[in-house]
Amino acid sequence: MRFLLAAHPAVGHTNGLRAIGRRLLSRGHSVAFATTVTSPPRWLPVPGIVRTAAEIPGQLVRDGFDLVPLTTSLRALAHGAMIPVSRGYGELHHALGMFGADMVEHTHALGAAIDARGIDVVVADFLLFPASLAARLRRRPFAAFYHSALPFPVPGHPPFGSDLRHDAPRDAAWAEAERGYAGLVKSVQSTVARACRALALPAPSLAMLERPYSDDCNLLATTRALEPGLPEMPAHTHFVGPCLDGRIEDERHPALDALRFDGVRVYLSLGTVFDTNHRAFEAILRGLDCPGVRVIVSAGSSYERLSRGRVSSNAVYFPRVPQLAVLREVDLMVTHGGNNSTLETLAAGRPMIVVPFGGDQLANARRVETLGAGTAILPRELRPATVSRAFESARACAARAKELGASLQGVDGTAASVEVLEGLA
Repeated sequence: MRFLLAAHPAVGHTNGLRAIGRRLLSRGHSVAFATTVTSPPRWLPVPGIVRTAAEIPGQLVRDGFDLVPLTTSLRALAHGAMIPVSRGYGELHHALGMFGADMVEHTHALGAAIDARGIDVVVADFLLFPASLAARLRRRPFAAFYHSALPFPVPGHPPFGSDLRHDAPRDAAWAEAERGYAGLVKSVQSTVARACRALALPAPSLAMLERPYSDDCNLLATTRALEPGLPEMPAHTHFVGPCLDGRIEDERHPALDALRFDGVRVYLSLGTVFDTNHRAFEAILRGLDCPGVRVIVSAGSSYERLSRGRVSSNAVYFPRVPQLAVLREVDLMVTHGGNNSTLETLAAGRPMIVVPFGGDQLANARRVETLGAGTAILPRELRPATVSRAFESARACAARAKELGASLQGVDGTAASVEVLEGLA
């Protein structure tokens, strides 16, 4: 069979699909992978998010996929550059602006790829909306891939994208958050509707952030146990579980040597988008600087600055680390709360301190607290004293985190996804 996978070039949006694609290749299928391609000159100072995006296409080729390059407009790049310095609904506004900037152009490119490669099934990250439009134009089955169920409203929970806690009063702040989320939903629907008019397609009837929107298949890389309070989903929605296998990691990385320590081992990462926030790193590290603790830091864009300073006496810095391997060896993780990091930490059975900067991270922070797997600190609350208190609170969640990790043992989201997709074809 011939599959076309598609996602925006970000670690969080490609990891799960790459796992599925590698499994499809191993089963003898043909797999193309579409993503936007950027090539900034190495001498040009650009945000880390752009550098990461530029590396993704090469990684896809090394995986063995037939790369389908999509163009990147200046408008998309401008939105992308604003994401790391934005918060809350501002961050979501720029993320969705980037995702919707080239919708018509990408739909045409994906349609041409479907024709040229004789594609049977299209599978895409749920935020790469042009893939669903191209599949409709070419009358191919379409599967939307979700990293979790976080965009979907849950009765009694705060609106997606807000920093409100579950027990927050239904006051003006709650009403403002509801308006913010409603504005995002309307913006996405308007952008998709304009593209549909340009493509002579009927506009989708579903609000694309509120429910799984594919009429053919929706894959959720989570389990119902990890989505407390979630209402019933459409019949063609599949809870497949985390898609974590097949990632090639350096099992001899020096970070693993640094974890040979007789004490509490902590892993700190703020992902690949917000890793420029060295002040957040510094506040966290000072709060964790205590006897009997060692901190392994995946510093990303902040590596040079942090490794030159003396922020902490117990931290070891690396530009990047093999995250799955490190999670197996640590006692606790401090994370920004991205979908991949959250699911990977839950699957490893480790408690978390979540420091969310926007979007899915805020919802993940609430989810981790609701599950009893850790605690959250909003960025505006980041001080060494609050980090120290959160450290003790998160350590008290170790048994619950281990229990959740045990519930995911034997859950193979990659295999389940492939089974569904082969049936769809």
